[in-house]
Amino acid sequence: MMNRKLIFIFLIILFLIPNIYSAKLTDFDILIDIRSPQKAYITESWTVSYDSQVIDDKVLFKEKILLANIDLEKTVLIDPKIKPNIYLKDFSDISIGFDEANDKITMSYEISGLLLQNYYETEEDILWKFNENILRNFVTNNLYVISADSKLTIQVYDPLVIKDPIPVGTLEKNVIYWQGISSNEMKILAYEKKPPKPSFVIVTSNESNLFYYLILVFIILIATILIFKKPLENSIQKFVINNSEIKPKKQKKEFVVDSDFFDD
Repeated sequence: MMNRKLIFIFLIILFLIPNIYSAKLTDFDILIDIRSPQKAYITESWTVSYDSQVIDDKVLFKEKILLANIDLEKTVLIDPKIKPNIYLKDFSDISIGFDEANDKITMSYEISGLLLQNYYETEEDILWKFNENILRNFVTNNLYVISADSKLTIQVYDPLVIKDPIPVGTLEKNVIYWQGISSNEMKILAYEKKPPKPSFVIVTSNESNLFYYLILVFIILIATILIFKKPLENSIQKFVINNSEIKPKKQKKEFVVDSDFFDD
């Protein structure tokens, strides 16, 4: 009989003490902004729901959030979801805010790791494959689950273009989002068109083309002369020797004049 009374008193005390953990995170709106194959910025926005049976549930929740600040060991005690839910091994620069007016918890942070894998590459294109392991916290019974009231958005950097995602979501070039899905596979392929290789062909007017052609001919001529300078000099010297005739120096003629005029 005494044990029953003690249990009854204990239950009354539990009922009267405000339950500070009654508030919980429900729906979410998450953006994964991939800036490079190994870097992304995450923004998580979660809706906070309160228990109407608990007095000042919202006030108590706010106090706990303020006291926890960004100490994740404390925030997960308030709700296990108040932590980075998108990452591989590490995250950094985390910030947590509470929008009391809209009952929203917002977390932003940076993650690093192999987010996009080089799946296939040619001289003109690269095919990147999204690393779905960063979404492991949204797997339930081997299914990726996003409720109808939640939204998951993935954005890849330019010039990547998302093609044929699984499951099919709302797609616009380099942004895709899902709402209300349950899928055993999450696959995203992004195509990147490589920039054209630089060309050294000069496209100008006809006069300019003629000018460049003359310069080209001049350069070729100079190069030829420099390369064959010695053989050319020998050839010229040989030609001059073979085709030159050395004549003796002309002698002055002496004239003898017979005339009485010059006699003594």
